[in-house]
Amino acid sequence: MKEIYFCIRLVRFEDHTDADCLVVAVMTHGERNTVYCGDGIQIPVNIIWEYFEAHNCPTLGGKPKIFLIQVIFNKISINKMKG
Repeated sequence: MKEIYFCIRLVRFEDHTDADCLVVAVMTHGERNTVYCGDGIQIPVNIIWEYFEAHNCPTLGGKPKIFLIQVIFNKISINKMKG
């Protein structure tokens, strides 16, 4: 879970003044409205985009944000990730 939050925060605190939009791609395993991190921790997908709302990332305020989330719904793979 640390890796995904590190990446999100790193991008969040960048200066996006000259950017036209933001594109975030997440490819992982998951369940309805959640994704699994590399360590098997499950997080809600809304947490990912909340970091980039205007009050959290002012230089992206009023700019389009595109989130591509590819999730594999496979209980066997998820159980292997959890140990």
